[in-house]
This record gives sequence, C-alpha cells and structure tokens, in this order.
Amino acid sequence: MTKNVYTTDNELLKHGLASVPVAVLKDKRIGHLSARLYAVLCSYAWGKKEVCNPGLSKLSKDIGASVRTVIRALGPLKEAGYLDVKKGGDGKTNTYTILTKNRSAKIDTSEVSEVTKTAFRHDKPSHIEYNNEKNNKDNPAQQEAVAPDLDLEVLNTKKRTSKDLVIYFARCWETYKPHKDAGARFTICWGKYLTSMSRLLATDTPDDIKDLIDVFFTKSNKAWILHQPKTFELFYSKINLLKAEALSIAEGGNNGKV
Repeated sequence: MTKNVYTTDNELLKHGLASVPVAVLKDKRIGHLSARLYAVLCSYAWGKKEVCNPGLSKLSKDIGASVRTVIRALGPLKEAGYLDVKKGGDGKTNTYTILTKNRSAKIDTSEVSEVTKTAFRHDKPSHIEYNNEKNNKDNPAQQEAVAPDLDLEVLNTKKRTSKDLVIYFARCWETYKPHKDAGARFTICWGKYLTSMSRLLATDTPDDIKDLIDVFFTKSNKAWILHQPKTFELFYSKINLLKAEALSIAEGGNNGKV
C-alpha cells in the first residue's frame, strides 16, 4: 500500500485516500456497515504494512456507530478472511491486519436474491390485534394492543423501526418461559412505548437496541420481567446499566446478572 499523503487544495482530498479492494466492497456477505468499517481500517493501515491499531472509540466516531456496533461489524470481516484481529488487553488497543495475500475465501458479489429482498423489506405496516373495541383503530398511538404475531427471524434481519422494536420486546416477553407456559400475551401501550423507543433510536442504532433488549431478558432480575405492567418501563429506566453489560459481553467480559 502506498502512503496516503497528499498536498492539495481540494478539501475532500486533504484527509487522504485509502486503497480498498473493490471486491470486498461488493461482497454481499459482509453488509454495508462492515464494508464501511473495512474501508476505514484500510485508511489507517495504508503505508503501515497493512497493520493498524485505532481504538474502538475512534472507529465508533469514524463510522458513526456505537462501540458495540463496531465490535459486531468486525465479525463478518474476520469470517470472510478479510481481517485479522488481535486483542490488545491491559488497556491497549486491538491490532488489525488487512488480509490481502494468499486468500482462499470465496467472494460473493452476486445480486441479492428475491428471498433476501423480501426478508429485508420494511415498508409494510405491522398487523395489530386490538384488545379494546372502543379504541380508535386509525390511530395506533392512542391504543393499547396485544402484540401481533411476528416471525422473529424476519425481524432479526429487516431494517427495524421503533414499532418493530416495541413488537420485538413484546415477543421476547411472551417467549420468556413462565409467560410462554401460561400462554400470556403482552399488552402494548403504543403512545408511551413508541415515544420511549424513538428516544433510544435518536442515540443508538436499531441493532444496538435489539442487543439491549436481549440483554434485558437474559441478564436481568426475573422480578423485572415477570411484572408485566412495569416491564417496559424498567427496561427503559435501566438502559445505561444494560449498555454497560452489553459492551462487557461484546468484549468477552462479565457475564453476570444486571
């Protein structure tokens, strides 16, 4: 790789250039966020024998995502054979090596299939099963509703909105063993829950919020989850604690209870 030093009056080029294999950017397996992270890592490694060690916080700012999202985006790059990551430990940053030589990984640059496109389609409104005939069915924000039946696998792959995340929360509650055994249904207060979820989406990505919901239902005090009327409020009030636990898990740290 050639050193990315330029003397120019062009504002766009003053920050330097990066050499990025086009095939990696077109590889459908890694996703757009991982591809963007790869390009950023290439910019740091340019002229440094394809090795760099920017901190996770720095990478987080570079791609406009949380540290947890950065950690998650590294996974597909490692699995595809594009990147080697050596953990720093003892407060040191990770070392990233761009793998471009003697690679045998098969690159998938084919078009996205119709099945994949369907799984990622997110413009169709979710079906709502209302449990109050007196509610105004044209205004979900004013209603309480039983969460609709949704395929969690589809919800895991599609672009999630605040409504989708609220429904995901309800699905997780209903699949929690005591509730599942009792056939319990989670009642959604749409106005309150959508407002809270929208506030979270202002600072965190949908994937990050989904991670926090997963942490809540796997690591939280059982009493929080069993008390249905307050479960969502408890999740929202404990969000900073859940973020710390999610980050610890992502970095292979503490696996205790919240």
